[in-house]
Amino acid sequence: MSGVDIAGTCSSAQGLVIAGLSDMTRPAELLSVPQSAVLGVSGFIWSRYCFVIIPKNFNLFAVNFFVGCCGTTQLVRIWLYQKSLQEKGAAQPTDLVSRKPAGTQGCDSLK
Repeated sequence: MSGVDIAGTCSSAQGLVIAGLSDMTRPAELLSVPQSAVLGVSGFIWSRYCFVIIPKNFNLFAVNFFVGCCGTTQLVRIWLYQKSLQEKGAAQPTDLVSRKPAGTQGCDSLK
């Protein structure tokens, strides 16, 4: 791999870190469980891969590790938000994936 390829990979992965960090300012009710889970898992998987390849790429490891940490942090924020709603006895809890009240039909046009 040439230096240009490594730099391109690092900069695109750093974009994921910046996007993940910018999501820290979003309210927890607007965060996506699937997106956060995928970012967390893929970040940690690619972190492991950075130590398997030769030569080991420590810069790419750091970027991917922080992507995994961002995704995991978002999942914890969503979980704490849902837990606080349940403790308050607030309105119906929402389905974490579709953001619709639990127990509602998936198609709104069929009533």
